[in-house]
Amino acid sequence: RTVAQEKPVVTQEQTPIPEANEKILNDLLDYCDGLDQKVLFVASPYDIDTARQEQTNYALAKIEERGYPVINFNTEEMYAALDFNFGTDMYNPGHANLVGAMKYTHYLADYLKENYSLQDHRGDEAYQSWDQSYLDLKERVKEKNEAFYLQYF
Repeated sequence: RTVAQEKPVVTQEQTPIPEANEKILNDLLDYCDGLDQKVLFVASPYDIDTARQEQTNYALAKIEERGYPVINFNTEEMYAALDFNFGTDMYNPGHANLVGAMKYTHYLADYLKENYSLQDHRGDEAYQSWDQSYLDLKERVKEKNEAFYLQYF
């Protein structure tokens, strides 16, 4: 399903988030500080309005100030890197459709492979449901003869 959206106007401006939200963000970052894991923060692509984008920029800057990596998919550079088209890649204002999700997921997966040492669980019995979900999605795409999507398998 596709519901065409207008491409958001991208801004680098920042507006502080509400005080309660900033406390929650700081609590989350304090929690992450105590983990013995790498943490990556991601702002997924969506039809973001200017006010939310300014608040997102503020929050992401705070996260980066604390030393955490961030990928903001709501920038002109990322829209171009994904070849993300708001006229064809959105399900509704807040969610990508299958086309947009495949573009986003493919990019994120490549980033994770290049920057993190993640164990491959394909074929692992404990993750069998993930393998089955992948096969089910691939089959549905083939049934619809969606050649565009098959490039991601």
